Amino acid sequence: MDGEATPLEAEWEGRKKFLCAFRDDNKGVISVMAAFTLVIVIAIAALVADAGSLLLTRRSLQNATDAAAFAAVQNLANAQSAAQNVLAANGFADVTIEELSPGTYSPDETLSADSRFVSAASASDPGVNAVFIRTTARANTYFSRVFGAADKLPVHAKATATQIAVASFSAGTRTASLDNGIANKVLGGMLGTTLSLSAVDYNALASTRMDALTYMNKLATHVGTVSTYDGLVSQEISISILLLAASEVLVDGNGVSGSDSAGAISALNSLSAQIPSGATVTPAEFLDVSDLAGRSINSVEGVGHEGLMLNVYDLFAGAARAYGTGQTINITSGLSLPITNTNLTAKIALGAPMTTAVDAKIGTSIHTAQTRIALDLKLLSVSIPLVLSTTVDIPIFINVASGTATLTAIPCQSTDMVDLHGTTGLATAKIGDASSNLSDFTTTPNPANPTIASLKVLLLSVPIIAQGSSTVGSSQGDASFSRDNIDTLAVHTIGGATDGVLFSNLLGSLQLSVAGATVPSALTNSVTAALAALDPVVTSLLRTLGIHLGDLDTVVNGAKCGVPMLVQ
Repeated sequence: MDGEATPLEAEWEGRKKFLCAFRDDNKGVISVMAAFTLVIVIAIAALVADAGSLLLTRRSLQNATDAAAFAAVQNLANAQSAAQNVLAANGFADVTIEELSPGTYSPDETLSADSRFVSAASASDPGVNAVFIRTTARANTYFSRVFGAADKLPVHAKATATQIAVASFSAGTRTASLDNGIANKVLGGMLGTTLSLSAVDYNALASTRMDALTYMNKLATHVGTVSTYDGLVSQEISISILLLAASEVLVDGNGVSGSDSAGAISALNSLSAQIPSGATVTPAEFLDVSDLAGRSINSVEGVGHEGLMLNVYDLFAGAARAYGTGQTINITSGLSLPITNTNLTAKIALGAPMTTAVDAKIGTSIHTAQTRIALDLKLLSVSIPLVLSTTVDIPIFINVASGTATLTAIPCQSTDMVDLHGTTGLATAKIGDASSNLSDFTTTPNPANPTIASLKVLLLSVPIIAQGSSTVGSSQGDASFSRDNIDTLAVHTIGGATDGVLFSNLLGSLQLSVAGATVPSALTNSVTAALAALDPVVTSLLRTLGIHLGDLDTVVNGAKCGVPMLVQ
C-alpha cells in the first residue's frame, strides 16, 4: 500500500530510533570511563613502581661497583676476587662481572675522557695503575609482570678506578764519596771552565733536595712562553738560569729538605759566578718528566717534603754532563799516584748524560752515562841495571757501558716504599791508546798493543811491547727503599763488589815483551806497582761521573703514594 512502510523499513526505523536514543542517553557513561581510566592508572602505577625499583637497584649496583673498583685497583694481582668479595658484601653476591680489565690511566687533560684509560693484557704489565669494571645484576619486577614483563630485568653499572703512585729517583750517583779536587776538574772540564768548590760545598748540594714541581714552576717564570712541563724541559736553557731557579726555591724554603740548605744556596751562587754565561743545555737530556707530558705548568699540585724531590747536586751534575756530552775532556792535573816520579793524565768522553726521573710511574727506566776514559801513565826515570834510566809511557783505554735502573714497584709500606731493579754496565780495560777517537760512540776502539818504553842497549833502541785486557761483567739486582731510606737519601748499591777487580785482572793479563831478550824485572816491577796504584784514582774519577765499576748506585729522592679514586 502506498505510503505505508514495509516490515523491513519499519524494523530499520525502530533500530535507528533506539540507536539515537542510546546515543543521547548519558546514564552510566562515567562508570565506563572510570573502568578504562582505572586500568590505565594501575598500569602507570605498576610501571612507576617497577621503574623506581629498577633505579634503586641500579644506584645500589653502581655504589657496589664503585667500591669493587676501589678494591680491585688496590689489589691488582687478585682484582677479580677482590671485586667479587666487595660486591657480595654489598648485597650483590649473584652479580655478573661482565668485564674487569686492568689498564693504564693518564690524567692528561688534553685527552678526551674516553681516551685516558687504556686496557692492558695483564695486571703485571708495566705502568698498570687502574681497573675498569662492568657489572650486571637482575632486578625484580612486581606489577609489570601482570602486563607480560619478565620477573627480573637486567641493570648495568660500570666504574674506572685508579691509584697513581709516583716516585723520583736517580741512578749512578755516589755522592758520599765526592772528591772536591777531582769533581772540580771533571765537572769544570765538562763546562769548559775552572771550578773552585770545596768538599763542604759539594756535600751541601748533595744533601739538599727540593720539590721537583715547585722547581719547575719557578724555572718556568724565567723561561717565558712555555705551557707544559715537557715543553719546559725541551727548551734550551742557560745553566745559570737553572741554578738561579734552584737557589730561589731554596731561599723560599717551600718543599725543601736537607741539613744545609744555606750551604747549598752559597754553593749555587758560587757556581753561577763560575759558569760561562753562554753555557746552555736542554734539561730533558737529564730530567725525565715523560709522565708529566702534556700537563700544564702549575696544573699539578705540589707534594712538598713527602713527594717528588730533586737532588740539587744531581741537577747541577746532570747539566754539566749534558753540556759535556760528545766532548773530550782533558784532565792534565789533579790526578796523582802515591808513587814518586809518576805523571797521570786523563781524557774523558760521555756518550749520554745520566738522567733523574721525576714523577715517574712503575716501569720508568733511567740510564747512567756511557763513559770512555783514556789514561796516560808515565813513569819517569825508571832505573834498570846495566841500562840507562828510561821513561815508561803506558796508555790505558777504559770503556764503561751504560747501566739501567727501572722502577718496578711502589708498595707504599713504611718498610718498603719503592723498589728498583738495576743492571750494571759492562766495563772493559785494555792497554792501548784510544785517545784519538775517544768521543766517537758509533764505533768501539780496539787499540793496538803499544810500545811503552825503549831500552838503550849497546847503542840500540829496543822497544818494550805491552799487552793486557780486563773485563768486569754486567750484573743485575734489586733494591728496596724504606721511608727512612728516602728521608736520609740512603744509597743502595745494586751489583757485586768489584773494587780493584778491573785493574787486578788487568795486572793478571799483563804481558811485557821484547824481541830476542827478557824484560828486565825492574821494569816489570815498576809497571806492576803503577798499575796497582791506579785503581783508587780511577775509582774516584768514575764516581765523580756517577759510575762505579760493577755496581749501580741508586737513590730515591721522593715517593708519592697514590690515593684510590674514581675517574670514570
